[in-house]
Amino acid sequence: MTEPTQGTESRARASVKDLQAPILPELARVQEELGRFFICDVGLINEISHHMLRANGKKFRPTLLLLCQKMKGPATQGG
Repeated sequence: MTEPTQGTESRARASVKDLQAPILPELARVQEELGRFFICDVGLINEISHHMLRANGKKFRPTLLLLCQKMKGPATQGG
């Protein structure tokens, strides 16, 4: 949801969810791949990696990358 900011100028501010909305399917695929990458035989490492993957801050760079790709055009497999 966008919110007006305070000050002399009224501007709309986008949330991270607003930015991620157009790329939710792609972000889901990134999350799935990261989840496969962090599978380990050590239970503690699995717990830690699961916690890290739930953190939204870890999705910021993939969000920027996918938004740039979307500006370029439709994503294709392998390119």
